[in-house]
Amino acid sequence: MLNQDFYLLNFTEKTMRDDSNTFMYLVGGIILLHFLVGFIWLIVKFSKKKEE
Repeated sequence: MLNQDFYLLNFTEKTMRDDSNTFMYLVGGIILLHFLVGFIWLIVKFSKKKEE
């Protein structure tokens, strides 16, 4: 049983290492999209405040 758990852990680690570039690009894309949406929201919010 302990041997099977080690094999599963090793397989998961190997899979994550193979897909690490894709995973990092996905995380980076989400972070950049979050910043972009946040800055657009701030620009819209402050633009509306100045017009009032």
